[in-house]
Amino acid sequence: MKFYEYGNKNNPAVLYIHGMGCDVLKSFQVPTEVLQKDYRIIAAALDGYDGEASAFSSIHEQAEKIATFLNKNYHGSVYAVIGMSMGGFIALDLLCRYGITAEKLLLDSGYTDNLPFAKLIASAVSWGFDCLLHDKHRRLVKSGMKMMMGYCFDKKDLHDNPSRQTIYNSEYACMTYTLPDNLGALQNCRVTYLYGEKEKQMIKGMHTLKAYLPDLEEISWGNVGHGEIMAEKPKLYAEMLKKLLIN
Repeated sequence: MKFYEYGNKNNPAVLYIHGMGCDVLKSFQVPTEVLQKDYRIIAAALDGYDGEASAFSSIHEQAEKIATFLNKNYHGSVYAVIGMSMGGFIALDLLCRYGITAEKLLLDSGYTDNLPFAKLIASAVSWGFDCLLHDKHRRLVKSGMKMMMGYCFDKKDLHDNPSRQTIYNSEYACMTYTLPDNLGALQNCRVTYLYGEKEKQMIKGMHTLKAYLPDLEEISWGNVGHGEIMAEKPKLYAEMLKKLLIN
């Protein structure tokens, strides 16, 4: 795992955790340019996505490693955590299971309920990502991912070379994730869930979260799919994050 830091150390710290298959520098390039003027940006490149000979193992392990870094360098506290997709699962663990504190938690489609046939779907998704990265069966893969998530990333938006094991482990971890027992740890944290209206599974997950967190704020991106605003309209994405951090 690697950590990239930008902006003045005296500014409020904002942690960004990227999604499955994504590259933290690509995903957060434009938001970093916008936000680093007013915030200390911490971007975590997860195991398997950090350019090292590592592989993603579990959500819990990633959260623990981030917590260790924040305890050492930021006294265990940041102003905000932004978790995109799988990054949202890790963010929930970070704040509830590992005691990191934040005033704001922004979940960009950052949680979904468990799904059946997790191993089968994880195998299919890891195959699909491999195809996208190596320009194979693109039409079939894009159609399948749009059917599942409402949007399919292009190769340019993804990490250059995550292993199939990393993608498999990432997908399986999300599909079998168990919410922390102590979601009450978020009672002093403003939690916002952002979603596209084509993300049916993510919307279901949001409703599950809201049953535990009745003050959870819902914000729709409109009729878009998973990660579509981040990938296709990065300036709008950055401005929305800036607005949510200010308000």
